[in-house]
Amino acid sequence: MQSDLNVLLVDDQRENLVEYEGILRQLTDYSVRAVDSSAEAIELCRKEHFDVLVTDVRMPGKNGDEMYAEIKKILPEIRCIVITGFPGQDAPINFLKLGAHDFLFKAEFSPQTLLRSIDNQAQIVRLRHETDVLQGRLAHFHKTVQEIMSTVQSVTRLSRAPELTMSLHYFAELSALISGAPVVAIFLMEPDGSSLVARAAVGAEPNPTPVPLGRGLAGRVAQSARLTAQSRAESGGWPGDEVGGSLEEGRRSGLGIPLVAQGVCIGVLELFDKERFEPEDVELLSRLGALCSSTVDLVNAAQMADNLLLRALKLAAETASVETGGVGEAPKDVFSGMAETVKQIDLVGSGGRATALAEQIRRVCEFGQPAAEFCERILAGLLAMLQSQREAVPEIRF
Repeated sequence: MQSDLNVLLVDDQRENLVEYEGILRQLTDYSVRAVDSSAEAIELCRKEHFDVLVTDVRMPGKNGDEMYAEIKKILPEIRCIVITGFPGQDAPINFLKLGAHDFLFKAEFSPQTLLRSIDNQAQIVRLRHETDVLQGRLAHFHKTVQEIMSTVQSVTRLSRAPELTMSLHYFAELSALISGAPVVAIFLMEPDGSSLVARAAVGAEPNPTPVPLGRGLAGRVAQSARLTAQSRAESGGWPGDEVGGSLEEGRRSGLGIPLVAQGVCIGVLELFDKERFEPEDVELLSRLGALCSSTVDLVNAAQMADNLLLRALKLAAETASVETGGVGEAPKDVFSGMAETVKQIDLVGSGGRATALAEQIRRVCEFGQPAAEFCERILAGLLAMLQSQREAVPEIRF
């Protein structure tokens, strides 16, 4: 039987109170308080918590139903058992309206009926308590998952990171150098995946106007994930004019190269206003686009790992402050999952992202000294970022 159940007995007949209290104290581990007036019962409920109320109907001062109405205002979840000497149609109708949970009739009363009724209410109280605990854990877990999803969705905003911003500028400079295009821009996908924004440009200022997926040249290239070249038609038509105020508006021609990482298009390298691209230019630009994709992907992975680690450490601290068992299990489970996820994100060259980046750098460097010099700048910035990250990440112990 549940030892932490608090039972309040109320009856103006002292012999009844002695009988009821004796039964419960002898046969259960419930915590029992017994009072002989409704006023005392109400005052006691203001000071202490009770799970089950066992009450008589007719008492001096406030009757049992009036007392129960007052107590419900103080303890809305209290379970009520009514002991009445009026069976059948004479049972107090007010108790029914107030939501009393059981009726025991004095003519049929026995210790077993009292125990059975209280045990039934105890079972409901226990289940309700367990439900509240589980709902609390679930709410905490859902909040944590939402925080993690927010982290993942915000990763594509990393164009604001200094290392990535500088790298993108280097890519745009090198693309302009090798192609001779008057204007070069790098568009990155926004977090919701519905549009792209120019984050770096040479020959023009980066433009914050978003280009929707499927519109403009950048939007078309991102949607198809295919290299695309297009020029203004004799009629004046040009995809870039579809998005007023964008960097594409008013251009004569464009070559768009999709930036694909982990099988997903994350942006577009776009060159404007050059009349003709030679095959070797397109080949080098394609390789440069692959290198740009790998760089963005690696920076994204590094930032995601940082954010996940911070959240994991926060949850670990929360869990450490909670006593063993109880609500600490949900953050502990989430922490373990995040720590395992972080292990899967390679940052130092042992896995796919860094290996792909090294291969792309090697292939681009084959195109001569200028290309090698730009790659060296990009690589130096990335290595500095990764080194600072590794030094900042403490060892995790749980």
